[in-house]
Amino acid sequence: MSHPSPLVITPALYTVRNIVVTGDNVQTQAIIEANIIAPLVDLLQNAEFDIKEQAAKAISNATSGGTHDQIRFLVSQGCIKQLCDLLFYFDPEVFTVCLQGLENILKVRKADKNMGITGGVNLYAQMINFAEGRENIKHLSQAGVVPRFVELLGSPSDYVREQAVLALGNIAAVSLRCRDLVLGHGALLPLLALLNELVSRSMLRNATWTLSRFCKPPFDQVKLVLPTLARLIHSKDEVILAKASVIESGVLGRLVELLMHPSPSVISPALYTVKRIVIGDDVQIQATIEANIISPLVHLLQNAEFDIKKQAAQAISNATSGGTHDQIRFLVSQGCIKPLYDLLCYFDLEVVTICFQGLENILKVEEADKNMGITGGVNLYAQMIDAAEGREKIEYLHYHDNTEIYKKAVEVLETYW
Repeated sequence: MSHPSPLVITPALYTVRNIVVTGDNVQTQAIIEANIIAPLVDLLQNAEFDIKEQAAKAISNATSGGTHDQIRFLVSQGCIKQLCDLLFYFDPEVFTVCLQGLENILKVRKADKNMGITGGVNLYAQMINFAEGRENIKHLSQAGVVPRFVELLGSPSDYVREQAVLALGNIAAVSLRCRDLVLGHGALLPLLALLNELVSRSMLRNATWTLSRFCKPPFDQVKLVLPTLARLIHSKDEVILAKASVIESGVLGRLVELLMHPSPSVISPALYTVKRIVIGDDVQIQATIEANIISPLVHLLQNAEFDIKKQAAQAISNATSGGTHDQIRFLVSQGCIKPLYDLLCYFDLEVVTICFQGLENILKVEEADKNMGITGGVNLYAQMIDAAEGREKIEYLHYHDNTEIYKKAVEVLETYW
């Protein structure tokens, strides 16, 4: 790799990259012991751009698969400043490669910091600041490169699009100001469009990660994200699900405001997202409880127009299906029982079925307490319904045209009364 000709250096670098790309620290150690790191850093600093790019990939690969001691050795050879300097190049792939390498390096020192080894300081973060790496990202974002990366989101090449996704995510991760700059150049809509296409798992994971960077509060474009979030939180991919949960945490607070908006056109997509969040998962249900979403839901269930009431009922019913007993008790404490049985009077098969399911789930919780002797042999929720004339509404369903509704009404009455 010390040869003067790029024609000789390029295949040598390709070989080194492939040796360390496996994520195997044994291979990385072999590269270190063969004294290959110093020439790599020299190329990273002094070679022409194409060679620098290959050297950066080799260093970044080594940081991905190396042990902490191996990464510390890479740093000792002077790789940090060279990776920071390459952030100035208007190339999304190089930008992403260098940031990945720097992130891996920072993780090592963060671990040392958390263990108290470095006196509570991330020494590599200090080195990067000294090398103006963080400032380079800021300057880069202000030098006209962001619109170019946004433009590349529409590239016909999947590879180029994925690199642009990562570059924009990394810029947005630097600070809220950088995030706002990226959003200001219109990155959100093409990213959401990409997330709704049939794309590779790698692209979907990276795009979800970038969206999580965009959605850090304060974030005022929640409404645009809701349909995509509603789909992502039910992914079977653990990586996507983890990133979607980060998005959700940034969005839930804003959902409360949207649910209290006077316009049904704003409330409806917010309700759709809540319905999807609470479907069958007590962790997600707890997140909605902690975000104070239940109270506005019950308010809509009681006071909104019918179509909105129907969606709110679905959200509450979903929460009773997947929630723990304590979570369901909390729903009851927020006043959900009466508006649920009030909706039984509507001649709408779907809404009656939804409300019946929610009420039955609620009654089951108190029946379990009754059977355990906790409530003195009484189902307190059945008493609440009876006292407010809710049982009469259930009895009225004996006359419902739908056989299933009729049978369910008989079953509930016989079980709890």
